[in-house]
Amino acid sequence: MDDRRWSLSSRLTLWFMLGTTGLSFAMFAIAAVFVFDSVHHELDVLAENRLKELRVRFLAADPQTAEAFDGIASEIARSSADPLAWRVWNVAWQWAEHDCGAVELLTDEVSKAGPKGQTVRLEGGRRWRTEVLQGDLQVSLLLDGSARFERMRSYRTWAAVVLLGGVGANVLVGLFLMRRSAKLLRQVAQSAREVREPQSRVEVDVSRAPDEIREVVDALQELLANVRGATERHRVLYASMAHELRAPIQNLMGATEVALLSRRDADAYRKVLVSNLEELRELGDAIDNLMTICAPRDPQKAQPLEEFDVVDQARLRLEREGLRAERAGVRLRMETHGDTRMRGDRESILRALRNLVANAIEWSPKGGEVQVEIRADDETIAAVVDDSGPGVPVDQRERIFDPFYRGPSAHGRRVGYGLGLAIVKDAATRHDGRIEIETSPLGGARFRLTLPRRLSEARALAPA
Repeated sequence: MDDRRWSLSSRLTLWFMLGTTGLSFAMFAIAAVFVFDSVHHELDVLAENRLKELRVRFLAADPQTAEAFDGIASEIARSSADPLAWRVWNVAWQWAEHDCGAVELLTDEVSKAGPKGQTVRLEGGRRWRTEVLQGDLQVSLLLDGSARFERMRSYRTWAAVVLLGGVGANVLVGLFLMRRSAKLLRQVAQSAREVREPQSRVEVDVSRAPDEIREVVDALQELLANVRGATERHRVLYASMAHELRAPIQNLMGATEVALLSRRDADAYRKVLVSNLEELRELGDAIDNLMTICAPRDPQKAQPLEEFDVVDQARLRLEREGLRAERAGVRLRMETHGDTRMRGDRESILRALRNLVANAIEWSPKGGEVQVEIRADDETIAAVVDDSGPGVPVDQRERIFDPFYRGPSAHGRRVGYGLGLAIVKDAATRHDGRIEIETSPLGGARFRLTLPRRLSEARALAPA
């Protein structure tokens, strides 16, 4: 693996410099070519138009004399920003009949007549064009555009200087901004390293920082806030766990010590052992629930999804709850409807169902009733558990799914450990299902657990 270190600011500065320089020079080159081509084309058109203008005006003159020709040529020259020279040719004799204008431009290089109707580009930005004037006479025009090209070369020089200056300024500004951003990021990293407790904050002055760095700092602050919340929840969880498990253990120890203080008959010892066994079973269930809540979602250790019949498995798993209902004087009934086969995490679903039934039995008074109905359709399976207890107040119907929460009505009596419904909510969430609380026709609470008939492996392993 390539673990070479590199600096974000240096890399960005290099690419910014190369990109800015390359783009600027490319734009400069394109602009220069375009401008020079435009000047060349303008001179070509100008030479053609001047020559045609002279021919039209001369042919309209009366009389058509050399003096008239000179007057027209001089007038056209005065209106032109570029020097003009004119020559009249005799086709038969091949010698100049008449020269006028800036005759010093008519050197040997241009003393020959050029092709008619074509503009010839000469060195230095000059243009030579020949047209038929009248009969055997031809007129040639020499347009000197060298001044335009001198200005263009000056423009090109200054544009290059400005371009280099702009590129340099952009590089310096970019370097400054990137170094400053990198410095702020290092400060954020250093401040994050100095955080030792979740209650601490990432102390970085971002009042003048760009939005991206502010978002990084805000994200770190949110992360610490989430960690603080999780730490607080875990602290409460551990404290509640210690408190809830200590009380039954002390009860077991006290009952056992009392039983050992004096000799008793076998029936008395048996009653103590039976009571202790029930307490130990409840402790075992509580510990199983705790392990389920605290266990990480490790795909390598997760239970595989299984095809099973909910009703068949529930009849086996609820035998102990049936015995508990008999001892509590509570009537337990179960009804089923439809094909209750499904695919999912069998242990998780059955534990949730057992917890719902156990919770209903615990809250039902002696002589009360608990009804379990499992109903299936093409897409879902729903387990409805009704009890004849006091019910769940509306303002507590969300909180009772929190670990160790048992509600005000549980004060003064020990009803479970506040873990069973948390397991139910966890199982419902991981199976893309839902758990709902309503008022039961029996007078107590109705819990409705609805699950899809089939669940994907990926969803089953997802954190709740």
